[in-house]
Amino acid sequence: MTGIYLIDDNEAFRTSVQWSLEDLEFTVRSFASATDFLAFLQTESAARPAPRDEAAASEEPIEPMPWCIVSDVRMPDMSGMELLDALWRIQSTLPIVLMSGHADIPLAVEAMAKGAAHVLEKPFELDVLAKVVTLVAQQPLGGPRNPDDARSRLEKLSPRESEVLALICAGCLNKTIADTLGISVKTVELHRAKLSNKLGAKNIHELIKISLGYT
Repeated sequence: MTGIYLIDDNEAFRTSVQWSLEDLEFTVRSFASATDFLAFLQTESAARPAPRDEAAASEEPIEPMPWCIVSDVRMPDMSGMELLDALWRIQSTLPIVLMSGHADIPLAVEAMAKGAAHVLEKPFELDVLAKVVTLVAQQPLGGPRNPDDARSRLEKLSPRESEVLALICAGCLNKTIADTLGISVKTVELHRAKLSNKLGAKNIHELIKISLGYT
């Protein structure tokens, strides 16, 4: 089971996606704005699993359900990019997937630099969203979030290495990164090796962890 906090100011879209995801057995809580979601996040119930009845109290502890945020980028009250900044400030452990009708490479790079786990372009197939949120929500981050330490590591990267990292975390292959940045695949591989060494990351999962503020 995976939980999704769905944020979109378009009620018809939000309702349709929620119903479709619930049909796929996801647990969904929807919000009309990022502000509403942040207010919810501050409540005790947002940080705790659902209460168990007394009959189940003696059973083995239940693993908490993994949750992730799926938010639109363009919203009138607070944008998805501003939500990323707010989540960083409060050291949220929730991974976030952004949705946009104009999800170009510059947006993806900026979003990944701010901590987004994935960027989806609208319209998208529901099964694509389902696969993305399942992967993102269950991504083993491990350890407490330490944005200051992560930021100090990321500041060691050159501007080009930062661009390559953002595209790696966005799921781009080396060939796509090379085409996007106008460099050779071998140069991408060199940047990839150098940035991994600087960050102390052994694989893409560790790169994503650091980009999300975990060390």
